[in-house]
Amino acid sequence: MFESLHRLLEVQAHVWSDGSLVFDGGKNPLETSDVDAISAFIRHRADLVPKFGRRDDIELPTGSLLQVGADQAKLVLLDMLRDEMRMFAQQRLGEESLATVVDVFFAEFDAPACFANFRGNGWTPVTRHTRDSFFAVVDGGRVGYWLTCDDE
Repeated sequence: MFESLHRLLEVQAHVWSDGSLVFDGGKNPLETSDVDAISAFIRHRADLVPKFGRRDDIELPTGSLLQVGADQAKLVLLDMLRDEMRMFAQQRLGEESLATVVDVFFAEFDAPACFANFRGNGWTPVTRHTRDSFFAVVDGGRVGYWLTCDDE
């Protein structure tokens, strides 16, 4: 799962290694397209989240994630990637390259439900960092999420 995305991110590692962006994805343990499946995916992973510590440092309290409409989901992720570039990257990717990352990610999903902690009328933290952005996509077979944290 997510092999194409991992290959693309490896090719672009010189850009993403400067910042705090983390991607993780895999099999949906509940086979449902909701926040519970995202939480279960995070809880059932025993390894570490690079750069931030253990996965159990990610908490999704009830109401912390807002559902993002399918018509806006790609733009939300694209905005998150742009923010990462602006804040942390010494080198930058162009709009076309960022759009390719988004398209390759979404190609993994059949009927995605999308959630974020930073849209709408505010922001709800999901880590113990000063500020974080969390974007997740889930369908019956897969879960994928992006996370950035900032303590400055």
